[in-house]
Amino acid sequence: MRTTQKFILTGLLISVIAGQDMYHSLDEIKKEWKDYTTYQRGELLNFCNFLYDSGYYDRAVVSLYQFLYRFPGDRMENVIYYKLGRSLEETGKWVEARRYFQDLLSRLDTNSVEFQAAQYHDLYLQYRLADYAGLLERLSGSGDPYHLLMMGYADMATGDYTRARIAFLTAEEVLDDTYYIDRIEPIIQLIDSVQVVPRKKRMLSFFSSLVPGGGKAYLNDWESAAGILATSALTLWIIPKVSSGQVGISVTYPLHNIIPEAKYLKKGNPFTVTRDHYPVVIHSGTSGRKYWVGPISIALVLYGTSIWNAVSIVGEVNQRAVDQYVREWIYSYPLKQFLDFPEPELDKNK
Repeated sequence: MRTTQKFILTGLLISVIAGQDMYHSLDEIKKEWKDYTTYQRGELLNFCNFLYDSGYYDRAVVSLYQFLYRFPGDRMENVIYYKLGRSLEETGKWVEARRYFQDLLSRLDTNSVEFQAAQYHDLYLQYRLADYAGLLERLSGSGDPYHLLMMGYADMATGDYTRARIAFLTAEEVLDDTYYIDRIEPIIQLIDSVQVVPRKKRMLSFFSSLVPGGGKAYLNDWESAAGILATSALTLWIIPKVSSGQVGISVTYPLHNIIPEAKYLKKGNPFTVTRDHYPVVIHSGTSGRKYWVGPISIALVLYGTSIWNAVSIVGEVNQRAVDQYVREWIYSYPLKQFLDFPEPELDKNK
């Protein structure tokens, strides 16, 4: 029995030893480690691609940072930086995203795909951050179709519709493709239709203002119109109250109930303390006309100011109406629809 057990234990020991991988050299160890890290790198790149392509941009940012930490100086580092910028852009962190794009622009070859894509997105974010003057200065004189489209949108944002129209027409000619023409034509039609947007007239605003609050109502500023109308009504209500001929105060018998100190006075007329007489009713009157000069003056100033204001802001109101009209169209035809240029991709085989 004991002999049998020894044979079984010996056989198990031999099988365990034979089943183990034996390293014969340091090179084999290095090769296996390289294979392991290559596998880990590929898996992490695949995971980053999955998060980015699926729209999980917040999580993609974390994984991309992790890749930079684990594999510093990797040959895909520039693409990682670009994807970081794009992920931050999609999460609304435009200022941070521009830092990554501008870092790439400072050290990449201008002909590389990474450089071109980073530049376009940096310009796009400059537009989204409403730096229109800076954007137009950067793009001045450029014949790049994407630059021309961005110039057109920036010109529309600043109200220069003539320049915007020229920029879109030029981009249309450069691209010369039905796909882009179908998207640019509605924008050109929008610019042409700006001229027919209904506008308020100064003269109509003036005549409407002759009725308190009417000018503001004509300009569709209903809150201000209600305030002016209420103020005018309150003024008209106060003036008759303070403009009456007399204001009377009556004190009736027995007077000593109100003025106990006057118990020694006797009922009589006229009121003469020396003769021990006092009236049954004491009446005091005064004129209120002097009190309605102030309210009327204030009302006239407010009335005149409301007329002047309603007439003077007609141009501003018209511009706001045009801007609102353009913004609604731009929402339907955003600049982002044209950002279809080639972008660098994460490739674990590179």
